[in-house]
Amino acid sequence: MNDLIDKKTDYIKRSVFVFFLSLLSVLTVFIGQVSANNKVVKIAHSSWIGFYPLDLAEQKGFFKDYGVNVQIKDIESKSDSKSALASGKIQGIATSVDTNVLSAASGLKIQNVLALDTSTGADGLVGTKDIKNFKDLKGKTVALDTTGGASYFWFNYMLQKNHMKLSQMKVESMDSGAAGSAFVAKKVDAAMTWQPWLSKAEKRTNGHVVM
Repeated sequence: MNDLIDKKTDYIKRSVFVFFLSLLSVLTVFIGQVSANNKVVKIAHSSWIGFYPLDLAEQKGFFKDYGVNVQIKDIESKSDSKSALASGKIQGIATSVDTNVLSAASGLKIQNVLALDTSTGADGLVGTKDIKNFKDLKGKTVALDTTGGASYFWFNYMLQKNHMKLSQMKVESMDSGAAGSAFVAKKVDAAMTWQPWLSKAEKRTNGHVVM
């Protein structure tokens, strides 16, 4: 058993090393001209846990080890991060591919430089216990980030799949973190959110993860 644990631990350590090596190599190529001028390169991301290796890299000084000055910023709103990128306030965004599709469609010139994560998804739909499936959202108040992102992309897919329209429910637009908080505070009937709000929704009176 101990040998198995040691092998798993070794695998995790090697995987993390490869991840950071590839991460920093690509970012160095991307911001090489900026670092030559001793400027700070600002990269934004939301509060999704999958983006926090970037914060760890900043805190541990990994970027500086490669001769670049990087500052990681938290920007929850997709529209705010896109505006910041377009105006030059930030030089990069860690986000999902579907958000980049929407950004490119709006005329923003962007380039994907690195795949940070591949998963089956971290977003979920939480709701009161009378909401047992997606169709039960009709007539309900739903907190949803309508500015883009994986949750909005998926929500529109589910609308199409269930032959529904967004107008059939009352939507309050807010970022995914705020959506989860609003549900836990009993301000909305349902919300598209992520951890830790998925777990907190389960602890809320009459709350659960729908899907």
